[in-house]
Amino acid sequence: ATHRFVPTAWHNVLGTLPPALIVASGDTVITETIDAWGQDKGGVKLAGAPNPMNGPIAIEGASPGDSLRVEIVRMTPIRSTGWTRPVVSALVVEPEFSRSLPPRDPVAIWSIDRQGGTTRLEMHRPR
Repeated sequence: ATHRFVPTAWHNVLGTLPPALIVASGDTVITETIDAWGQDKGGVKLAGAPNPMNGPIAIEGASPGDSLRVEIVRMTPIRSTGWTRPVVSALVVEPEFSRSLPPRDPVAIWSIDRQGGTTRLEMHRPR
């Protein structure tokens, strides 16, 4: 089955929330996300940073501790620009290692050619 999931809320944590959608193993989910600053494709702020997610999506019959395989079939940019940081967030590495990470700014701004499927670095700027 294919599910078109239209989120109505975004969260910075998912593990403690009830499922927003329940699917069977092997199902396909089509959805849109917002960026790590909480902005949608039109630049409207819908949620707080960092990295708000839609969901959670539960799998029928899955239990805590089960391993799941998720295949991302396609990701389609919904804007003509995007951004990245030069390093990972201190929240995703061991606490001892986070102290040795370089500064997270400047932010890299990218032009996205959605038709051509390419990107071009435009500039670095502090956020």
